[in-house]
Amino acid sequence: MRFCSTAIAVSALVLVGCSTTVRGTPVADEAAVAAQLDVGSYPKKPRTIATPNDSTARALEASRLADTVPLLREIDPALRYGGGGYLGDRGALKLSLSVSSSLSDAVGDFELGATFSANDHKPGTTGNRTRELTVAVVRMASREAAAKAVASPEFLKPGRYPDTEERPVSLPDRPSAVAFSTEWKTLKNWSVEAIMQVGEYVVGGFAAAPTVAESAKYLSDFLGRQQKNLETFASTPLDRLGTLKADPEGIVRLTLPSTAAGVWATSVSALGRSTDIEFAQRAFTETGVDLVGYGGNSVYRTRDAAAARVLADKEDEWNRSTYPAGSVPTTITVAPGARCWTHPEFEGSKDTTTQCAVARGRYVAFITDGQTTKALQAANASYLVLGEAD
Repeated sequence: MRFCSTAIAVSALVLVGCSTTVRGTPVADEAAVAAQLDVGSYPKKPRTIATPNDSTARALEASRLADTVPLLREIDPALRYGGGGYLGDRGALKLSLSVSSSLSDAVGDFELGATFSANDHKPGTTGNRTRELTVAVVRMASREAAAKAVASPEFLKPGRYPDTEERPVSLPDRPSAVAFSTEWKTLKNWSVEAIMQVGEYVVGGFAAAPTVAESAKYLSDFLGRQQKNLETFASTPLDRLGTLKADPEGIVRLTLPSTAAGVWATSVSALGRSTDIEFAQRAFTETGVDLVGYGGNSVYRTRDAAAARVLADKEDEWNRSTYPAGSVPTTITVAPGARCWTHPEFEGSKDTTTQCAVARGRYVAFITDGQTTKALQAANASYLVLGEAD
């Protein structure tokens, strides 16, 4: 099952299959094994987390904001798969790629934000999704800026895409929302997009279901839940974002380096970025996941060491059942307790992905890479880094 990976640009990541060590067999002296692990260019020690710069501080606040976003499968249980999105600082391109160019054009250069998505297409299978929902919570510089964004003619600008027809629509129970439907004539389906002001925030999203009415209901339900959650959210003033701590629990330091700054999140928002949200919800509850660090990999903190092993084992089971055409990678020796699985993304695909889950102490590190050896080296490095956890 995939939990999420990097922080500022969030994409799905998998826990993984199994190790080359047969469970129940004797394992060599831990220090001796560790000394021989191939880590490639990855570090063997926890990294030093710098004082947040402006971009990282905004990502940290966006991570707090992400906890207010309702779990999309609560809107419709069919929206179980494909959790993903991003959280971070201003950037219209990020919003355009994550949600829609309509929303991006309306809000312009926002301060910070978070997006989430989910759909009904099971990983590892062919066919197309029939339901999807992508939502965004965007913080503007002021209430006035938020109101201006919602009133912007850029949101309802027609002809943004070829062979489409846009029509204004009303969302049930949301009179202040601005929404339109799009008929995709070539694809023979519909979508609905909407935005609404909530104080200094613009909340909105993109929904595609079998009917316009269903899509509109998705967005109406989301906007109502999000508005309620924001009413009790205590935001950090923009001129105080620099006071946010980069790694108060010491979990980001346990992640591998990344080109993007590392951030941390609670299990609440991490759950919404899981590839199989329903599965992850059960696994988080059973193993007591409460905190996640994001960097070049992601690190999850569980209740205790036994729970960490259970979480890695559950990923093993999920991967094997979801990608039965996969196999255990053996290009290099992997760390004790690692679970690694190499598989095609879907039946018939020539491209493979390797995912690893490494449990050590109460932590589990998750790695994904299109290059098998690099994934195994990252798993080995993660094992060594987790050994340095306090």
